[in-house]
Amino acid sequence: MKLIIKTLIVLMVTFVGVNFSNCKAQNQSKDFANGDNYLNNNLDKFVGTWKWSNNDDLFILIFKKENIKLPIDNDVRADALIGFHKLVKNGITIEDNTQFIYTNYNENKGSLFTFGEEEKPNLIDPTIFNISRNKNLNMIIEYIDNNHLKITSIKNTPGLKLNFPGKPKFDPTIIYPENIILTKQ
Repeated sequence: MKLIIKTLIVLMVTFVGVNFSNCKAQNQSKDFANGDNYLNNNLDKFVGTWKWSNNDDLFILIFKKENIKLPIDNDVRADALIGFHKLVKNGITIEDNTQFIYTNYNENKGSLFTFGEEEKPNLIDPTIFNISRNKNLNMIIEYIDNNHLKITSIKNTPGLKLNFPGKPKFDPTIIYPENIILTKQ
């Protein structure tokens, strides 16, 4: 019996070792040629003003599409969604940068940003800047139809959180509503 158990353990260790030795990380680097322009028509369906409300709570997202220059040496451009948001809780405005909707990406007034999900055309994964908490969050938004989006996930960005003098300390709580349906306005 002990011989069978030892044999099984050796086989399992060998199997696991062989499988792990064949694992490789995904390589997602792209070679950017000077003058390249990456267009993404899948972003068009997310453009517009989207609203959710429940009694005295309100969440508005405004997305616009811009073709921006990437911050690399070559002259490379790509389509991106730039967004703005407004959050009202219990009738009190907590955050609002929607007054900047007529600015462009270079002015750095937006609070949401994504290039979209190339492999998943009905999902976007914007980072949202939590203005009142001075932090970024990862969000997943699903396109339902021409008039509806669903926020399926909002999470703190991974990694080390540093506190700087004069800035609010990191607060892990998430103030935005999740698992909600937004309606196009």
